Amino acid sequence: MTEALNVMKHAQPQPHNLQRPSSLAEVARWTLEDENFDYHLRDFLHEFARLHDFAMLETEPAFLVEHFNDDGVRDAYLAATAAYLAREIKREVPRWAFGEKRQACHPMFASPRGDTLRMMLLHESPPEFRERNLFISANALTIC
Repeated sequence: MTEALNVMKHAQPQPHNLQRPSSLAEVARWTLEDENFDYHLRDFLHEFARLHDFAMLETEPAFLVEHFNDDGVRDAYLAATAAYLAREIKREVPRWAFGEKRQACHPMFASPRGDTLRMMLLHESPPEFRERNLFISANALTIC
């Protein structure tokens, strides 16, 4: 028991363990540290829903494609998210979101194989995602 307490006493928590990302750039930075993209993006969306602050979208995130070898899906998702949220708050899309490297190399459908579901995603995916080769449900960025 004493040994366990000793380990806990000397453990250094990550600085962001009890915080939410304050920007999409922070989502990327934290993802590079622990590879938990979905979790950090979801936390960011909660924070953005609370603040509606354009500054959270302005700084260009680090590229993740080389770390994850995912055909640029995460990089495209960050750009699409920035574009979508900027439109939601009636602001101009940050310039970085239009970069060539901010598009997925191949179509990515947020579903397992299935023609019916893919057709639905093709139809309802927000334009900010479609134009980056990402096909998601219309409510994918909705925070309950």
